[in-house]
Amino acid sequence: MNLSATLTQAALKWPGKTALVFEGRRWSYAQWNRWVNKAAHAFRAAGIGKGDHVAFLTYNLPEQITGFYALLKLGAVPVPINYRLAPNEVKYIVDDSRARILVFEEALRAPVTAIKDQLAVEKLVCIGERPEGKEIPFDAFVAPGADSEPQVQAQVG
Repeated sequence: MNLSATLTQAALKWPGKTALVFEGRRWSYAQWNRWVNKAAHAFRAAGIGKGDHVAFLTYNLPEQITGFYALLKLGAVPVPINYRLAPNEVKYIVDDSRARILVFEEALRAPVTAIKDQLAVEKLVCIGERPEGKEIPFDAFVAPGADSEPQVQAQVG
């Protein structure tokens, strides 16, 4: 069993109970689990699967923990990055982890802007209202995902 199963089980057991609260917004276990599932399907559609790494440069946000749980449902690995690091340190972690996607918060765009042309990531996903250039807004990235539980592909061999 992996950690993401705890959310799935909680959504079944207590669908209407509050799971997540942030700046006046509330999500029940059922609502949050659907959002996590949508994010999992979106990451899968972007080519993320078991063992792949996705880096997060954010403060503590609902999108961050939603992304973490989504990746765990796929068997992928979230890579949290300390927002206090210098751009070259962020680049080192992204490169060393072989992250395929970097999810970052708009308020932390400065270090990303300083290194984005040197990163080997396939996508930049921005949590915020004003994406720039080829950045994909997190909400738009997740929106097409299905809210059903993702099926994890069995590994053979």
